[in-house]
Amino acid sequence: MVQTDRYEYDSAEEELVYAELGYVVMNDAEGIGQVQLQRAMIHLQRADHQSARALAYPLTTSGFPILKGRALRIMGLMHLRLGEVDVSIEYLTQALPLYREEGLKSGLSHLLQDLQLAYTRVGRLEDAAACLQELITLRRKLGGADALALALNNLGYYYHQRSDYTSARSTFEEGLSVLGGMANRRSEGHLLWSLGDLNRDLGLLEEAGALYDRALFILPARAEPNLHTLILVSTSMLRFRQNRIREAVLLAEEAVKIATAHSLAFERVIACAILIVAEGYLNNPRGSLAKLGQTLSDLDKMGAQFEWIGVAAACARLWLIVGEEDKAKAICESALKRASMIDSAQPLAVEAAEDPLLARILKELPDNYVIVRDLKKLQAIRSEKEDTGSAKNQLPWASIPYSLRIFTLGQEIMMRDGELIPASEWRAA
Repeated sequence: MVQTDRYEYDSAEEELVYAELGYVVMNDAEGIGQVQLQRAMIHLQRADHQSARALAYPLTTSGFPILKGRALRIMGLMHLRLGEVDVSIEYLTQALPLYREEGLKSGLSHLLQDLQLAYTRVGRLEDAAACLQELITLRRKLGGADALALALNNLGYYYHQRSDYTSARSTFEEGLSVLGGMANRRSEGHLLWSLGDLNRDLGLLEEAGALYDRALFILPARAEPNLHTLILVSTSMLRFRQNRIREAVLLAEEAVKIATAHSLAFERVIACAILIVAEGYLNNPRGSLAKLGQTLSDLDKMGAQFEWIGVAAACARLWLIVGEEDKAKAICESALKRASMIDSAQPLAVEAAEDPLLARILKELPDNYVIVRDLKKLQAIRSEKEDTGSAKNQLPWASIPYSLRIFTLGQEIMMRDGELIPASEWRAA
């Protein structure tokens, strides 16, 4: 299981062969089932959903509660990756009482983490918060840096979606500090990607780029295709924000290719969305708008609320480019309704912060409380970064960092307390 988390799949498979032989000799059906489910988890991380299902689904009716619970969790994760969130939640909630009754606290924490992701995907933030509260409590009691780091990653993402940027940053940085020098590329990769997204939304584009580069560097090829795809999508969005549109197109094309090859439905739709938007800015905005209508329909079917709002905001900006302000207002109204429903307009606020005309339209629309609130939070934290960015290192405690990480052999990177230190601040002339 440890080797699976660390992407050491060949070594994990070898251990499973020996474990299976031992269980067969002992005629231990439950042990054989555990081997089968661990193989399913490896297939799942590799995005081989068909093989994962073939191994896990038969055990969803097992007479062994532990096997049944793990099988239901794997099926739930699989459907989440395939964009079938309602089915995913059904499987994961079926597994909850089994984990509780068997007292599987570590397994329960992983299950709560998966369920929280599913709830967040469909905008059920209160349910996600309840999962996170129990999850973090369990992980702090149980210990284990890897699992706690991943739990903190999810908590930081929740704060990010709630526009609580200060708590998000401190939580991501705590996760990186928890890992310390431990060699867990999966946990570190998730945290670097999440912290990169946060920095991108706050306008710290160079810092975000360095974090994405580092995450891609430590992620082995084909180890976890869905994470690889999402980091590429985030990097493409960053290049778009930097007005490097052609690079954004190339990165999005690569993400679409990987997502398609591994049947990653959600990741493919998101990658296609940024590709279509970027192509619209390069060539034909009206043609891109027609394609984005289908993208919004696909996201609606998946129940992906945050992503729907983000793509709708991109559509509104394209309508403004072609001079169709009425159509921009119409889609902004739809986005505001969804934002009010989930009590978060974070992705809409980010787009509005980049486009003053879009911000003006949103503020003029009725029922605009949620966007006014979240845009105010974003603008306040961006202003704070601009005003105090150079002064931060002058604070008395700044000379005593909690963690200092230095990466060499290639592009030199130095990070203090999870924040990238620009080369100009440490490299000699």
